[in-house]
Amino acid sequence: AAVARGVRVPVAFEWAGPARAVHEIRFRDDPPLLLSDVTSRAEWDEIPRELRRQVTTIFGGWPCPAYSKANLERRGDGDVRAYVLYDVMCIVLPAPDYNYQLGGSLLTLGAENVVGKYDYSLATREQELAGTFGYLRSSVPVLATLFNDPEARLRLIEEFTPWQMLK
Repeated sequence: AAVARGVRVPVAFEWAGPARAVHEIRFRDDPPLLLSDVTSRAEWDEIPRELRRQVTTIFGGWPCPAYSKANLERRGDGDVRAYVLYDVMCIVLPAPDYNYQLGGSLLTLGAENVVGKYDYSLATREQELAGTFGYLRSSVPVLATLFNDPEARLRLIEEFTPWQMLK
């Protein structure tokens, strides 16, 4: 969808083999730097500095099984998958090459998840961490069918934005 709207995707992270293959097909005309582990500081360091300084948006569909009410075995904050967004925040927000407050260009660190996420304390920890770096959280529940998901369920779209951008 981003490419269809003229948005360039210079870097992407995907660890799952079939999803990587689809990614490579979808972006064959203008392939981004395709990395695999979004929680690895070493992989973020592979992004050339001039490219890091141009990043305005980071958006992920972070793992939701930890919070999903459809998952009867959900473990919430006890599930390591719940920490993927938090781990990314710990890498990106302190970095001057990304953080708007420190001279970077990052205007949105966004996420898609399940609305049940806010029943758990990690969401508050994410908000507090972002706040220490000058980013504020906003969110909106959205019907998934608006994203071509055949299931009529609510999804959570959230973003962490420099405080100066919120009105």
